[in-house]
Amino acid sequence: LKTGAPLASGGEMGSCRREGNRTPYMLRFDPGGRRLAVSFADSRAVRVFDADSEGEVASLVHPEAVRGIAWHPDGDLLAAACLDGGVYLWDPASGRELRALRGHESQVFHVDFDPAGGLLLSHGWDDKLILWRPFTGDLLVSVFCSAGRHTVQLERDGRRIAYGSPGRDEIALLEIATGRAARSLRGHERDHKGPFHADVSPDGALLASTGFDGVRLWDLRRGKRLALLPAGRNDERAMAIFHPSGSHLITCGAAGLHRWPLERGDGPGEIELGPPERVGLPLEPPFGRVSLSLDGRTLAVGAGDRCIVLDLATRAARFLAEAHPALDSIA
Repeated sequence: LKTGAPLASGGEMGSCRREGNRTPYMLRFDPGGRRLAVSFADSRAVRVFDADSEGEVASLVHPEAVRGIAWHPDGDLLAAACLDGGVYLWDPASGRELRALRGHESQVFHVDFDPAGGLLLSHGWDDKLILWRPFTGDLLVSVFCSAGRHTVQLERDGRRIAYGSPGRDEIALLEIATGRAARSLRGHERDHKGPFHADVSPDGALLASTGFDGVRLWDLRRGKRLALLPAGRNDERAMAIFHPSGSHLITCGAAGLHRWPLERGDGPGEIELGPPERVGLPLEPPFGRVSLSLDGRTLAVGAGDRCIVLDLATRAARFLAEAHPALDSIA
């Protein structure tokens, strides 16, 4: 295993002893160019060499053979993609395993850090692209990606992932969200109280927010206020949620439970809303928190220490058997 061959002269500066007859699979210099990490095709050990002295400084042993390896931008962390389905993080200086990341269902063959070092990308034979927080081990997002072993690339600025699909004449780009605020919406000025609750419509075009002045509807694409509903006024527990179909808005609070029909107008940002329909429940308001099932058929409403479950199609209501003192949230 030869190291440090200068391009100007083409001369060999040195060599590192390989592991038996095993073939190196991947070689990665650390960001400072002082250490070289090597994975081997049929070895469980990732060996780290000093590029100057050519001596081995660490041998990082895994449960099975390792394919991809990647250095953290600060050089203090090494990630390894293992065939046991795990992504292993190591402190190469001490040779200590720091963490094993579990999320893949098959062999992992590719790992890469973003330039800032806050994200780690892994890709495996389960066709999953996974983004991790390397220092906490949190799995942020998992995306199906039928890419080949060597056709995944993280952009240098860390904003996009490019991958190619074997047998398909296409290259796909995935954008990584920055976490920065995309837009700031200012409203609910009355007594500076609110918003207390917010919900986004299924198509992502509208936002409903509650405050002491009522329920506000916003056009998210333009950042414009569309309407102020006389619901939930002076009620910090009031909620407004969109039905999964997008056909109506549900408001709940001290004034009761109401269903507001919602239709889109002809022009951009135009909507037709109401008139509201009062939904009867076996208890009188005020009502507290509300939650809607994913299919939009069942609604759960908090009323004092009781929880009411309502079938929206038949309007049949029932109480949960057990009372909940100081009921505060429903999901």
